[in-house]
Amino acid sequence: MISVTKSKKCLIALGVLLVAVAGGYVGMALHYQNQFLPKTTVNGIDVSKRDVSYVKEVILSEIDDYGLTIEGRNELEDSFSSADIDMEMDLGTGVEDALEAQNEWLWPINMMQGEEYTLKKGISFSATKLDEVIASMNCKDETKALAPVDAYISE
Repeated sequence: MISVTKSKKCLIALGVLLVAVAGGYVGMALHYQNQFLPKTTVNGIDVSKRDVSYVKEVILSEIDDYGLTIEGRNELEDSFSSADIDMEMDLGTGVEDALEAQNEWLWPINMMQGEEYTLKKGISFSATKLDEVIASMNCKDETKALAPVDAYISE
């Protein structure tokens, strides 16, 4: 029977602990190769532990909620939505570039500090449809418009 001294047992236990910690560290770094690190925001949206497709979906959905309301005189009001003018958003490779820019090996630091990315968004719309929407607005209808009145001094 081989006798293992107390110091050898401590060294073995320490070695096993170091391997477990290193394995956990490497495992987490590999996990964050395809996901954003904790406390990461893109255009003000928390994208912690999310993948590129989810982030794109959330950012692109912002365009669905876009609308414009114009309030005119005599309580005339006109509005239109992004769908009315075929508005679309193009992120290009911005989300992928942000994921690639992060250093997944620094995940413990990022858990404390966080990271913030701001992407440029390309917006396009149909100029023809916008012209049609503008032409059909109440404020363009002269029969509904309130004519301006010159200023005067009352007595």
